[in-house]
Amino acid sequence: MVTANLFLHRLSPEELAALGRTLRRSARVILATTPARRKRHLWQLAVLGAMGLSRTTRRFARAGVRAGFVGNELPQALGLSPRDWTWTISLDWRGAYRMEAVRRPRLAARA
Repeated sequence: MVTANLFLHRLSPEELAALGRTLRRSARVILATTPARRKRHLWQLAVLGAMGLSRTTRRFARAGVRAGFVGNELPQALGLSPRDWTWTISLDWRGAYRMEAVRRPRLAARA
């Protein structure tokens, strides 16, 4: 099992593809939480700024939201084939994008 928390959105497409190649060789389950890329979360940060969230925290948070994921972008970036993997994507109102990917069981070859 591999877990990633607030990390994958920092990787380039090439780095995600390379990581995906490694994960596809050995991982059975991948759990990832990263920012969701939605305008809603950008205006939430503006409201939090008015409530006292520091400028530095808002700047890093905005960059994270802009680099985040929507839809099936993360499993696609990792090269997870629907033939070999099942995944569930969920978004929450606070800005989290969560992916749970599980490798499909391999069928034994018939003799």
